Amino acid sequence: MQTRALGNTGLNVTPLGFGAMHLNDQRVSEADAGRLLNQVLDLGVNLIDTARGYGLSEERIGRHLAKRRHEFVLSTKVGYGMAGVPDWTYACIVAGVEAAMTRMRCDFLDIVHLHSCPLPILQQGEVISALEDCKRGGKLRAPLPIQAITPSSTGVWPARALVWCRPRSTSAISSPSRNVFNNCRRMASV
Repeated sequence: MQTRALGNTGLNVTPLGFGAMHLNDQRVSEADAGRLLNQVLDLGVNLIDTARGYGLSEERIGRHLAKRRHEFVLSTKVGYGMAGVPDWTYACIVAGVEAAMTRMRCDFLDIVHLHSCPLPILQQGEVISALEDCKRGGKLRAPLPIQAITPSSTGVWPARALVWCRPRSTSAISSPSRNVFNNCRRMASV
């Protein structure tokens, strides 16, 4: 599958990315999750998006794709929900990055989103400094793009830069089909 530069991050990604939220569904067996994740990579998709808030998703990615980590760009979300530290602080960002790396059994993350981070928090600079320090420490390949979705701001990815494809139901996960990916490929080439 062709790849495209992701802004000025230095990363090249397929126009079709896999959103891994549905891996949290308890009806998805561990074996089905493993088959689906490996099939995504086998079909040429090299961009996987997840979040701590997606429950089992990060852990399953770690269990099933740790040995294939060099084959894909990994995107996750941090900034909130870390025990013992306030949300949207330097400590929360760093703890979130480290916890995600542990859950996904990897030495670095490619992309980190600050999903729904309030614009005034971004403007203070503390969370940006945390991402920059994580990058300097080798924990992040690209600290941006940042996705801050508030009434007064929007995400930084231009329209049609990527197509995120995720199954609409868990039945699509338990029997992944090449047709799903072919349909998404067609959407990405429009």
